[in-house]
Parts: sequence; structure tokens; C-alpha cells
Amino acid sequence: MNALRKLYKELTSLHWEIGFLDNTFEGIVRGDKLKLTLVTHNFPNSWFADPFILDVTDDTIIVLVEEVTKKISKGRISKLVIDRRNNYVIEKKVILERPGHLSFPIIYRKDDKIYVYPENSEDGVLNIYEYNPINDDMTLIHELSDKPLTDAVFTDLFGKPQLFTTQAEYANGFQLDQYEWSDTKQQFVYVTSSIFPERIARMAGYFFKVNGKVYRPAQESNTNYGHAISLQETSFVDGKWVFREVRRMASPHLELSQSFHTLNSYKGVIVVDVLGKRYPLASKMVNVAAALAKRILKKLITMKFEHYKTRNGSEIDIPIPTSYRDCLELLKSDYFRIYGRVDSLGVIWLKSFRDRALKHLFWLRFASYRGCLYPICKLRHEHYKLKYDCRVHAGSKIGYGLYLGHAMSMCVSIRCIIGNNVNLSQMSNIGTNEGNQAIIGNNVYIGPMTCLIEGVHIGENSLIGAGSIVTKDVYSNSTAVGNPCRVIGENKHPEYIQNRWLIKR
Repeated sequence: MNALRKLYKELTSLHWEIGFLDNTFEGIVRGDKLKLTLVTHNFPNSWFADPFILDVTDDTIIVLVEEVTKKISKGRISKLVIDRRNNYVIEKKVILERPGHLSFPIIYRKDDKIYVYPENSEDGVLNIYEYNPINDDMTLIHELSDKPLTDAVFTDLFGKPQLFTTQAEYANGFQLDQYEWSDTKQQFVYVTSSIFPERIARMAGYFFKVNGKVYRPAQESNTNYGHAISLQETSFVDGKWVFREVRRMASPHLELSQSFHTLNSYKGVIVVDVLGKRYPLASKMVNVAAALAKRILKKLITMKFEHYKTRNGSEIDIPIPTSYRDCLELLKSDYFRIYGRVDSLGVIWLKSFRDRALKHLFWLRFASYRGCLYPICKLRHEHYKLKYDCRVHAGSKIGYGLYLGHAMSMCVSIRCIIGNNVNLSQMSNIGTNEGNQAIIGNNVYIGPMTCLIEGVHIGENSLIGAGSIVTKDVYSNSTAVGNPCRVIGENKHPEYIQNRWLIKR
């Protein structure tokens, strides 16, 4: 099964590639058709994005990129040396790696020195490094900002040092922030923001000039992250920034068409990146087959549900198992309530040997379906029901994620309805003599030594305090205590229901 999962993940995986545009900025602004040549390489376990050109020679193009590998899910900054004759990567070297994610290694040149200030918003700062071409390493120079900035781009085209960026929390949103250099603080400080009608705020590369006009490449992220590049004429008029979109560019590659999100140039060479399926044809075939199989399985094996409603209006869907697969799903929901994770049946069974509540729930769930193993499951459940005096009947209608506190001295009538993600505590009694069923809504906490009399209804998200004698209905989102039990206010302790199981229909 794990092998199939790995194969499916590999066949449907996405990958970034970098390439060069056989265009000029004048042609791009004019609306010329984009001509893309992809870079090829022999690093199948890595993908490259966010390219910035470090140097261009007669024979090679050297770029800094974000590199992500299969083993390391976070980004790091690597240098690629590309042969100009065949656009093949002849050398790769990691030059900056940190505990947090690194990307967008934008380059700034001054006084024959090369500086790089990559995005490291996970660290909550923006650092600038000096690149040493001799040793191929970077030295931390200064902290440009103490804010978690994403894809920050420096420019002095408007007369003073400025930084255009987005905040990490809203990186792909509508707001573009402008910062200016402060000699006093020796940092870039926030000045103003510009709001866009679409998700086209995030920077996609350097500002550039064509025929005296300044243009800003931005990431259009309406459909998905970095879906296309929005090219915007940028000006500062009457104290306000004005951004006028002149062109929107989707990926020119038919297969790598999911994202197109950086555009940069140096010495007349324009570099971009694109995103798409690693195996597009195989991915389509696998997805079609998976969708078909899912539809067939859904028809063959589907958990049945019974719908109930409390007198105060709470809606409850109780799962009714129709196979042992359904029983396992119910058991996993109970296990998740206890441990906060999902494990295999074998792990759950082994843990049940030292967990009284889990042991009872294990046989309770499998005894709730009258399959071929019903006699064995029923006998084991009856054994532990008597041993621990935890009388929760296998025929009871119980939702996902039942939590039994200590699983001792507990009695639950077979006629009652227990919703999803319910906590039952020790020495509680939910009974009936006259056949009137009690109904407990979703996300309800029943405290120790609580007694529910006959057919009372407990609304969802409620809390019943310890030692309560419940003789009347309790409405939703309330706290009720006492003998006789009465509502004293809203439920201010939703944390009592931990590790809630997400119900999927």
C-alpha cells in the first residue's frame, strides 16, 4: 500500500523548472509572444525556482536559485552554472542554508561587491549577505528589517532607497507595502501601502525601465500561488503610487503551465521559472483512474447514517457501520480522541492491552457490526463490559469519536443516542425505564457521577458538570450543573472536547 502511495505521489507530483526568454523587455511590454527555452539538468531529486542571474559570460550563465529536494522540504539557496550552448546545468553548489526556509535570492550590486538578501520570513527578519565569488559563500552583513517580509525588492529608480514587499501572513494577497531606508534605525521602515482589486500585490522580480517608464513584475495569485505575471507600469503621482497593468503573462510552456511567477534580467538575459506536473500524461491517467475507483468504492462501501434532532434544534448524524472497514473508521476516530493521531489497526490493538478505555472501545466498535466475526467480538466486548463495569452496549447508536473517561462504573442505555465527539466520564448513568431515549448532541462533555433521567435532550457544544442530575433538556452551547441540573450560562470550556474528529460525508 505504501508503495502505491509513493508511486501515486511521484506520478502526480509538481516541479519547478527555470528557463530563459528569447525576448526583450521592449517586446514583452509591447505584447510579443513569449519564447521560452527550459534549462535541463541531471538532478531528479531537486527542483529549482526563483532564479536571479549572478553573472553572464560567453560560455555560461550563472544563477542563484531556491532549491528544494525530496528529502529536505524547505528551500535553500544554490548556485547553478549553465552551459549557454545547450542550456544544461554543468555545476550545482549549495551556498546558503538555514534552519528556516530560504527563497527568492535577489541580488544587489554596489561598489564592485555583490549582496544577496533572500526571503527568510520564517525567521521573522530580512537579512542581507555579502557574496564571496572566490569561496562561493555568503557572509551575514546586516538586518534590513525585523519584519517577516516576502519577496522584498529594492529599487532606487524613484529617487531614494525603497523596498517593495508583502507581509508573510498576507503574502499572496491584495496589499503591497512600501518601505524606505532610515539612517537613524539603519533599517527599512514602513511608509505606506497600496491596495489592489485582485491578488496581484506580491513582487515577481526587479523593477525595470523601458522608454523612460518603470515597470513592476508582480505575481498574480488569484487561481493559485504565482499563477501568472502581472506587468504593471509604476509611477508616483501627487504623493500616491499608481500601478497600471499593461500585460498579464501566463506560462508559455504547455505542460508546465500551473505557475509562472518570477521575471528577472541581467546583461540582456531574461530568466523565469514555471511550475507543472512532472509527468503530465501519466498524472492525467492516474487522476482519472483514482476518481473512477473512488466513485466505485463509494457506491460499494459507504457508511450509513441515521439523522436525529434534539428538541432544541441540534442536528445529529449517527454513523451506522455496514462493514468492518466502517468499524475500523469508528475505532480510529475514538483512538484519535485519546491520542490525537491516527495509527494502523495493529498499533491500536497493541495499545489496547494497556489502555482500559481503548480496549473497551476496540471491541465495542467491532461488535457493532453483525459480520462473520460478530460472535467473537460480542463475547470479548461482554467480557470487558463486565470486567470494568463499563456497560456501553454494542447495539447503542454512537457517533464518531467517543471518549470514555477512565471507562469504569458507567451505564448507558441501549436506547439512547450519543452524538459525535462526546466525552462520557466515570460513574455516569444514562438510563431509561419507560423506553424514552435520551439524545446527546455533538461535542458534549458529561462530567463524572452524572445521571441523565429518561428522555432528556442535551444540545450540541454543552457541558454537564460533575454530580449533576439532569431531569430537563439542556439547550446548545450551555453549561449546566446541580441537582436538579440547571443551566448557569454559556459553555466557556470548549477545550474539554480535545482532538475532535472531523466528520466527512
